[in-house]
Formats: sequence, C-alpha cells, structure tokens
Amino acid sequence: MRTDVSSLMTPLGIVSGEVLLFIEKNGTTTLRNLIHELPWPATLIVMGVGVLIRNGLVQGVQHDLEVTLELTSQPSEAVLAGLT
Repeated sequence: MRTDVSSLMTPLGIVSGEVLLFIEKNGTTTLRNLIHELPWPATLIVMGVGVLIRNGLVQGVQHDLEVTLELTSQPSEAVLAGLT
C-alpha cells in the first residue's frame, strides 16, 4: 500500500460533517447556497452531499435548475443499523 498518496476520505468526511451541521443549523438550503457559504471546493461539497444522501441523512429535491437539500425525517434502516 502506498503511503505517499493523500487520501480523499478525511477531507470528504470533514466536508460531509460540515454540510450536515449547516443543514441542521439553517434548515433547508440549496446546493448553490452550500457552495457559496462553505469554504471548500464545490466538487468536494457535492461529493459530501452525495455521501449524506447515500447514507439517508439528507434528501435532495430538484426544482428546475436548483437542488434543495433537507434533512430526512427518518434516518434509513441502514444508518440505524450502523449506529448500533
């Protein structure tokens, strides 16, 4: 295993956590607003949002050209299983 290659996992985890905290604090927001407000590259924010959607913590709804992000009302069974 090469150790000289930087890992994307740590920054992605940090960004995912910041996105989740932002949505918990501010409520429903747009992807565009997240990219504007958070101090991370847009590509990393989009990947972080993808992680949260995949884990069932956030849902995204497309409205024309905008994506609205909000917390899910109930965490998915996969998330709950991972917490026990």
